[in-house]
Amino acid sequence: AAGVADTRSRRSVPSAPPSVAMETTDSRLRVSETLAAFNAVLRGKAGDGARASVWFKESSARNLRSRDFLAPRAALRAIFANGQVPKDIAESVLSLKCPGVPPIHSCQNVPAGLIVQLDRPTVFEQILT
Repeated sequence: AAGVADTRSRRSVPSAPPSVAMETTDSRLRVSETLAAFNAVLRGKAGDGARASVWFKESSARNLRSRDFLAPRAALRAIFANGQVPKDIAESVLSLKCPGVPPIHSCQNVPAGLIVQLDRPTVFEQILT
């Protein structure tokens, strides 16, 4: 209609997603710190080939049933032969304990890549207490 302004084109778009944090009694759990810690494990064990981030926080409801974080096989091929993460590195991710990183339930090599599932009951308990 005449005289009606289209405000859709003037909406501001945030330049970066908001920080996701969960307050706990002893620390704040942060997705950004978790991704940085996972990448540091790969960089530390794989050498210079692991400079770029290869991890993603899962957001698909279907995939969240089995994983919280994914390092896709295609990205892992740039770092490891055949995209297979050595067992000792997967174990390092599993045993990772540092500020901002939630407790990890499992870390597995699967056809999609390296997947991490959080210890969800413990994470929820930390958030709620």
